[in-house]
Amino acid sequence: MAKVRCPSCGKIEDVDLQGRFLATCDICEQKFIVYIVGQRVPENTDVIDKR
Repeated sequence: MAKVRCPSCGKIEDVDLQGRFLATCDICEQKFIVYIVGQRVPENTDVIDKR
C-alpha cells in the first residue's frame, strides 16, 4: 500500500494501486500526477510540485 500526499495542503491518503494517475485532492481540489511503483519508497521522500 502506498501513501499519497497532496503537494498543496499535505493531506495523506493510503492507496492500493500501481501506475500513473492524475489525482485531485478532495480537500483543496489541487490536481497533481502521482506515480506509484511496485517497490518501497525510502522514508522522508516527498513529491515536489515544480510549477
